[in-house]
Amino acid sequence: MNLRPFTTYLIIGFVALSIPLSAAAQTGNAYSKAEQLLNQQEYQQAYKIFYRLHQEKPSVYTYLQKATECLIQLKDYEKAITITQEANESPRVLIRLGEIYHISGDRKQAFAIWNELQQQTDRQQTLLRLANTMSDRQEHQKAIAVYQKIRREFSASSSISAQLADTYLQAGEYSKAINEYLQLVKSNNRSVSYVQRQLLRFRDNQVYDVAILEISDFLDDLSPAHPQSINLQQLEVWLLMERKLYQRALVTAQNVESQSDQTTYILYNLADRLLAANEFTLAERAYSYYIENNNSSLKYQCMEELASVYRRWASYLENYNLSLSPKKDELYQKAREKLLQIRQQNPNYRQLNEVLIALSEMALDVFHQPKEASKYLKELRKQSSKKVQAQIYFIKGRLHLYNNEHTRARIAFTQSTKETETGALAEKSRYYTALADFYSGDYEFAKIQLNALERQHTSYFANDAVQLRMWIQDGLQADSTGQQLAPLAKAVEYFSQGKDQLGKNKLQEVFHTETPNPLADNALLIWSKHKNGNNVTAIYKELTSYLKQRGAASPLHERLLWEKARIADQFVNTESISPEVPKNDSSQLPQSVDAVINIYEDIILNYPDGFYASFVRQRINELQNIQT
Repeated sequence: MNLRPFTTYLIIGFVALSIPLSAAAQTGNAYSKAEQLLNQQEYQQAYKIFYRLHQEKPSVYTYLQKATECLIQLKDYEKAITITQEANESPRVLIRLGEIYHISGDRKQAFAIWNELQQQTDRQQTLLRLANTMSDRQEHQKAIAVYQKIRREFSASSSISAQLADTYLQAGEYSKAINEYLQLVKSNNRSVSYVQRQLLRFRDNQVYDVAILEISDFLDDLSPAHPQSINLQQLEVWLLMERKLYQRALVTAQNVESQSDQTTYILYNLADRLLAANEFTLAERAYSYYIENNNSSLKYQCMEELASVYRRWASYLENYNLSLSPKKDELYQKAREKLLQIRQQNPNYRQLNEVLIALSEMALDVFHQPKEASKYLKELRKQSSKKVQAQIYFIKGRLHLYNNEHTRARIAFTQSTKETETGALAEKSRYYTALADFYSGDYEFAKIQLNALERQHTSYFANDAVQLRMWIQDGLQADSTGQQLAPLAKAVEYFSQGKDQLGKNKLQEVFHTETPNPLADNALLIWSKHKNGNNVTAIYKELTSYLKQRGAASPLHERLLWEKARIADQFVNTESISPEVPKNDSSQLPQSVDAVINIYEDIILNYPDGFYASFVRQRINELQNIQT
């Protein structure tokens, strides 16, 4: 058999196939190179390649579009218009020609080309492309007219409605835009998130206000039984929250929940957002709704969440010293009562381990009852799961830390971190590992733990980690041996154990040194958080003296001024502290409301836009009302 002819034909076939493949590869390489030059703003060189590709394949619109883009960047509009006019008169090319005229400033010619095309074409895709181009060129009214024509002459779609609404929004016709969005949500249950994204991207209070009014009217005309009613009400609640109309959001969500035959969770989800906004009273009301209505699916979960609200609320008041009454103590007590109710009423509660963890932490941090924490730990041991094992290690670590067993605490926290690796418990374990190192004087090891924690910006402990790292940094900068840092560390540990007198004694080593301690302002703030009738005079005197010496040089100046004002306010206007003040003491506590107002006004003078400015103005008004 002679194979030579067959082999010859085979070779010819391969060669024939390779020619177009090779040409396609060369074209692809040229296009990539031109695209790279365009991105590098080498417009002239990029244009030459794109224009050559356009001449070789005039039917490929992309080459023409890219070539004219280069010329537009070079502001050579005449050439861009010329090569576009020379191209085929397809709708895409005509739209591009009008766009180039528009960019060059000849809006009249652009509209003439676009209007003629609009009258001649009967294709939806062409009209849609034309409308999008007009919108891109900020000719919103022209685009709106084309979108409306598409909707009249072709079947209406969610896509067209969305684009029309977006264009109304860009044109400043907010009422029409919102109505289009609402119709979109009414007809398509998946469009709520799209509408939220568009409004959030626009982020304009006027738009939100119009939307709130329009959606309210829209819902009045919509049957509560309509399948999209809940989605629209959720959108209304979201808008109210964006405008910080928290009370209205709560009432709206509560009405939705009460009118529904089934649990919608709208109020439950709102409670978390209210808590994030520090609207504690409203969050309390939201969770309480499900408890008071004995909602079987949410009652105990809401009791747990409510305990968390009380703890966060108390911590907020304590951290920023915002309450003159013993409210924080009442809140902590209410939190414990809610958790104990869950434990007693529902021993099979699916998140009982979280309840026991919260009770253990409160027993240590708030009530200083390590025996109670040990009791809850014993209950926790009866449960078995990997998550619970990590929690057991964590509470063991907390107990060891409370009992000054730093090494054992570090081991337990490390075991807890290994069990969980990520998540809130792992973050807490890392923080307390750093705290154990801090208490024991291993400051470099503490910094390693804190660095890992600070990288997680959303961590609940990120701020605590930053504060602890700053203490270590400032202390070691002043004295690399850590001798200036050690008294503060020990004082913090004493206070965490409820040993306030020992903590106060240690802080005196920070205040009364031969050379100024860079941690003195932090020490003073820590001490002021533990004031009572026995030490308030000493704290006030120390604050007055320190502020007189350092003034605004202290990084905590505003906060220390606030602490001074709060002590004065408590002394004059409440019975929570009643120290005996020597009358001949020049640093004695003020004796009148006017004197307290003067101290508050000092904060406003120094920090008119500071964190405490709004609280100060509110309190001054209250004090002036007391006087009148």
